[in-house]
Amino acid sequence: MIAEGRRANARCAAERLRGLLGQAGIVSPGLGVEPCVWEQPGEGAVRAVELGQVLPEVAHLIADLLEDGLQARRAPLRDRLSEVNARTRRRGELL
Repeated sequence: MIAEGRRANARCAAERLRGLLGQAGIVSPGLGVEPCVWEQPGEGAVRAVELGQVLPEVAHLIADLLEDGLQARRAPLRDRLSEVNARTRRRGELL
């Protein structure tokens, strides 16, 4: 059944997030699958993952993790651009 697949997907996403937050030492008791079914344009019925309420300190920890992750994702591109720029400068000096 489609609705059961959507519920399983939401449950899997919630458990994945709970596990990763746990590895970072973050516990979010309100994290779970929303019992209501929502209609998403183009997707049909979906179940949302409820993130729940957290203390400001926990929100800061989560924001720090996201910042670190985004920086790590951008680092290879930034390093590659630096490498290309350095080669371009060297070629310009040789001319």
